[in-house]
Amino acid sequence: MKEKNKRQLAKLKYEEKKKEEEKRQKFEQEFLKGIQNEEFKVYIQGKVDAKTEKWIGGELLVRWKKENKVIYPDEFIPLLEKYNLISKLDYYMIEKAYYYLEKWEKEKKNSVHLSINQSLLTIKEENYLEKIKEIQSSYSVLKNELEIELTESVFVEDRFSLQETIQRLHQLKIQVSMDDFGTGYSSFHRIQDYEIDTIKLDKAFLQEERNLKKGRIVLESMIQMCHRLGIKTVAEGVEVKEQVNFLKRIGCDLLQGYYYSKPIPMEEFEKEWN
Repeated sequence: MKEKNKRQLAKLKYEEKKKEEEKRQKFEQEFLKGIQNEEFKVYIQGKVDAKTEKWIGGELLVRWKKENKVIYPDEFIPLLEKYNLISKLDYYMIEKAYYYLEKWEKEKKNSVHLSINQSLLTIKEENYLEKIKEIQSSYSVLKNELEIELTESVFVEDRFSLQETIQRLHQLKIQVSMDDFGTGYSSFHRIQDYEIDTIKLDKAFLQEERNLKKGRIVLESMIQMCHRLGIKTVAEGVEVKEQVNFLKRIGCDLLQGYYYSKPIPMEEFEKEWN
């Protein structure tokens, strides 16, 4: 009986593994086809200069438009990371970023700043920087800026290898920001370890009603500290005028949120910007 149960269990495990592999193969085929057919559409959530409230660019985002259905990142990004495909999307988005930076420079728009998220799995690849240089070589961008956004968890990785990557990104004229700053235990310790250009202040400091007063005190202190360290600040999750007034008063550099714009297709953004 025990031997029979073992065989049944082994069979079940084999069938589960087979189903998972079939699922992986199907998803990979659909994803690679989607990349080839440009089903991954570039969206942008604009950022404004807090002093002037004028657009300075924005954060590039992505949606998967498949068979007239819009698939959001929280549905496909975890699968891309699970199946080790995320770097293909990351490089695709970097390519799109440089495409728009070059396009806007040729159209003689004001200096433009674009930021783009990158996965830890991608930046840890051995040829990460070489791939970026290869993409850069296809475009002529002289003055416009690209910024890589890394989640705070990335900065918990090996300090010396990440710092070297950041330094080399700077050599490529790419800035680096820490996203969701203030949510992790390591926030304040990490900003003294890395040459970070920008921090994105977590929206919880503006929106947590129970501790709103204390959160805003912390927010003001963080902005003052960052400025003393030569680091720019971006407040995300800005939704109402009262938040805008507060952030202006305490010296935040850039503002991002639904008060100004939700994430929209790049085509819409370009029309509004013009």
